[in-house]
Amino acid sequence: MALTILVVDDNVTMCGVLNAVLRRAGYQVLIARDAQVALEFLRDRQPDLLITDLELPVVSGLELVRLVRQSPEPLGSLPTIVLTAWDRPESQAAAEALGCVAFLTKPVANAVLLQTLSDVLGTAAQR
Repeated sequence: MALTILVVDDNVTMCGVLNAVLRRAGYQVLIARDAQVALEFLRDRQPDLLITDLELPVVSGLELVRLVRQSPEPLGSLPTIVLTAWDRPESQAAAEALGCVAFLTKPVANAVLLQTLSDVLGTAAQR
């Protein structure tokens, strides 16, 4: 069974690109455009990994990660990758403090993204 990745980003183009790249690599993909929808997916669908942008409407990506970390297991330890256009040291430090497994900057090369997923999930990502 394919692993499921939840992508949280308010940019339609980025969601489309990530959806295509991840599906082509053999992952199932859930797309949420904001944290509220993401939290519903997290409760109902229990993905294997979360990829979130930092800049989201209403609730930030970091706040989403905080909410996930406060959840009961196994959700509380869900592997999480931040994928953002904002490469700020303080954002990276905050993500690391919340236990995010990677901090990637947009635009990210497909090979880098897939290798990161492979490293985190222990899968052989197709390129």
